[in-house]
Amino acid sequence: MKLPWRIPTYGPVIETSLTEREATELRGLAILHGLRVLEIGAAFGYSTVLMGQVSEQIDSVDPHQAHWSLVTIRANLRKYGLEERVTLHVGASQEILPQLECGYNFAFVDGDHTAAGVAYDLAQVQRLVAGGVVAFHDWDESSCPDVRTVLEAWRSPDYVIDTLAVYEMAS
Repeated sequence: MKLPWRIPTYGPVIETSLTEREATELRGLAILHGLRVLEIGAAFGYSTVLMGQVSEQIDSVDPHQAHWSLVTIRANLRKYGLEERVTLHVGASQEILPQLECGYNFAFVDGDHTAAGVAYDLAQVQRLVAGGVVAFHDWDESSCPDVRTVLEAWRSPDYVIDTLAVYEMAS
């Protein structure tokens, strides 16, 4: 499957590569587990806004290497009234995640799609989301083969919707 960037027909009007089915599931997971949400990879903030509208608190981690992506996500958070609910952590997950404390109920991972990046983010969410749920984006996405390879070496997902692989984490 190849997921193009586009303006979605579901949720906030922000460019994304999430499918409508993935977005619906992501929002549903945030409703069920959205006390404290960790997001790794935010781009323009579609998933941030989608989850932020139904969650109490989100820590969003993204390097925002292009200045305009940071400007855009800030504008989108302001537009949807989520500035107080979302904390933007600007930097690579390797810099930011070690500083965060355990206790997240849900994590959405759509960050560095290299084998090393996926493995690092997986190790960190295992530490940060004990007893919660983790969803990795781009499972079986043709341009991101390392996502599935790394995750399958760990374990099979509890279920997959399009390219969203969902895992219940043990306490």
